[in-house]
Amino acid sequence: RWDGIFFLTPWFQYGVLVGAASLVLMIPLVLTSFDPAVRLLGRFWNLLHKLIIPAALCAVAHSLWVGVHYLGTQWDGIKLLTSFLLVLAVLGIGWSRGSLAWRRANRS
Repeated sequence: RWDGIFFLTPWFQYGVLVGAASLVLMIPLVLTSFDPAVRLLGRFWNLLHKLIIPAALCAVAHSLWVGVHYLGTQWDGIKLLTSFLLVLAVLGIGWSRGSLAWRRANRS
């Protein structure tokens, strides 16, 4: 039932929705992360597993939105630094995966 989410403020509801989107994006990755699925999907497997980038971005947004005591407390230097490093790490992983895939495609 969805009654449990409606007692939250709209701010938290959006954060929970982004977290749910991240979870939904990860389900196909979990279901295809074994060797027979890799062989069965062939080249489509790599394309499918690029869903990790938007899933990770949604997970970061969720953790910043409704994470441990981010809302309702002061943004001190440590929280700001860790949040910035978290976003930077996800963007760096996305950039490196994208640039490596681009280089591989150009070699063919």
